[in-house]
Amino acid sequence: MTSWYYAESLTFYFLSMKPSICIVGAGPAGAMAALFLAKANVPCILIDKAVFPRDKVCGDALGGFVPSVLKQYSEDLLLKFRQQSTKIDCFGVKFVSPNLKEIQIPFALPDGQSEGFVSPRMDFDHFLIEEVKSQSLITFLEGWEISSYSKIENGWELENKEGEKLTSALVVWANGAHSQFSKKEANIQVEAEHYAAGLRMYYENVVGFEEGNMIELHFLKDILPGYLWVFPLPNNKANIGLGLRSDWVNKRGINIKKVLDEYLKTAPHLKDRFKDAKALEKVKGYGLPLASKKRKISGERFMLCGDAACLIDPFTGEGIGHAMYSGKFAADQILKCIEQNNFSAEFIAQYDKAVYQKLGKTFKLSTMMQKLAQHAWLLNFIFNRANQSKSIQNTIMSMLGNVDIRKNFKNPMFYLKLLFGK
Repeated sequence: MTSWYYAESLTFYFLSMKPSICIVGAGPAGAMAALFLAKANVPCILIDKAVFPRDKVCGDALGGFVPSVLKQYSEDLLLKFRQQSTKIDCFGVKFVSPNLKEIQIPFALPDGQSEGFVSPRMDFDHFLIEEVKSQSLITFLEGWEISSYSKIENGWELENKEGEKLTSALVVWANGAHSQFSKKEANIQVEAEHYAAGLRMYYENVVGFEEGNMIELHFLKDILPGYLWVFPLPNNKANIGLGLRSDWVNKRGINIKKVLDEYLKTAPHLKDRFKDAKALEKVKGYGLPLASKKRKISGERFMLCGDAACLIDPFTGEGIGHAMYSGKFAADQILKCIEQNNFSAEFIAQYDKAVYQKLGKTFKLSTMMQKLAQHAWLLNFIFNRANQSKSIQNTIMSMLGNVDIRKNFKNPMFYLKLLFGK
């Protein structure tokens, strides 16, 4: 915990050198923003209310964007991540349809390495924080919970519960789905049709995983357009969870905790796999702000990143890679602000453009796929045909990694191929 004098001294130091930059939230978005700033020789203060390592309720799946951002920061850090024993390499995905048909889609990079992983957020976030702590230009204040903030001339003033204060010329808010700043200053509200309820439980002794540590997405009738997931983890453990859009939970009056428990105990394709499994915790819930609606994620002297900016994929629920990219783009914009000495809302709006240029196409198509996933008969039809056709399986595999190919879901010819293709 910092003293008031130390915090004020930090503020004076940063103001005397360069415009002071403060990042609130040290998850993947905030950590990457700080790291890319340090790489560009720009000092910053990174704040988090937690003390690391800390748990974060999440599905723990890390898609292809994660190694991409790590590589852009440092190939050495990517190599170090690939060597971590706390994550598991995944070489494919298994889909289960409402009528319990399965399709398995393997994937790997040309060099045989995996481009997907599962790692507990406790471990992955701590991995990033260890890199943060190695950077002398990043002042990391953990256990520093903001109790209030206020707009001041040429910046913001942040205060914690102990009365310690920091001032900053620009603040990056990467403090999660429940960010009060996002709600009050950026007017991002919880809208049930653009929000999902998620559950997570860690288990051990779950059996029946496929070769290649495939992650599993079970699109079951009672929870469409959501799904139940079964993700393998190291040391005979697994991340089990369920996610469903909040408006559907409300309309149907679903108790998602009860539904998850019943599926694991009674679903024909799951019950034997969980017969001798042991839950390692009580079920934990969390909210998922979905990117099915484009939002304004910056303003005068601030930017929003990660879940605070509602960047979770509306179909897959993936958010970690998107958060990391948003952190990188925030750092890029900060460099421009410093160079031009321009912290206006109009200038910083370039950040919004960069984020949506990279991720917007994916979000639009995933929103469409989420709508298609409401129809059990359509999923059953696609899965049945995929089981009969290697070429259709290859098309689906390509769709997972290529946004342009994913547009086929909007093309009537794709469904004619399903009907008549081989």
